Amino acid sequence: MEHDDTRAGLRCLVTGATGYIGGRLVPELLDAGHRVRCLARSPDRLRDHPWAGRAQVVAGDVTD
Repeated sequence: MEHDDTRAGLRCLVTGATGYIGGRLVPELLDAGHRVRCLARSPDRLRDHPWAGRAQVVAGDVTD
């Protein structure tokens, strides 16, 4: 069964949201209507971003 995500935007995973590119990509994705999950080794580093309440932040490390 195919799921139509066009109404609610895409589900996006952003790794590196604490970095330069990721930190600018996340608000662009959110403003475009996408649902965003950020994977960060240190989620606390994202709490002060203006978009922090609009994205899901999870702790993790892609090298683990």
